[in-house]
Amino acid sequence: MTKSAPSSIALPRRQTLPKHVVLADDDDSVRQSLVMFLERAGFLVTPARNGQQALTAVVNEEPDLVVTDIMMPDMDGLELLQAMRRTAPQVPIIAISGGGVRKGEYALQAAKFLGACHVLRKPFTGQELVALVRRLSGSDTPEGTAVGEAEPVWQLGAPR
Repeated sequence: MTKSAPSSIALPRRQTLPKHVVLADDDDSVRQSLVMFLERAGFLVTPARNGQQALTAVVNEEPDLVVTDIMMPDMDGLELLQAMRRTAPQVPIIAISGGGVRKGEYALQAAKFLGACHVLRKPFTGQELVALVRRLSGSDTPEGTAVGEAEPVWQLGAPR
């Protein structure tokens, strides 16, 4: 006689962990705003003030995705891209920049050349960033959070 499991035992539901994003920007207000948008969308975010802090977080925390500004002190976003291609080539990177029309455009082109999956020119909306992070990280829309829900009208990196 074979025994079967009692029908009253419930199997635990598979829970998905939030996607982890490392976000590097030397501008405190921009970094805090981007962290707020991503956390509100259900992401776990590790903020970094420069590329060196971001690289340390990538090595220690193994994130699903990195968002980096290009123009930063100490280690800029382009140097971070190069270092990540050696240490964590599987991690997708979004490069962002507002550094002037000409300088910013060249920096974004260089970021694409160095392996950024996508580039965003400042100013951009929080909704644009969240949608892109969701797409590149393979994240579904977290339960209870609608894409574009209650986004502020101002754009990140826009003059105030």
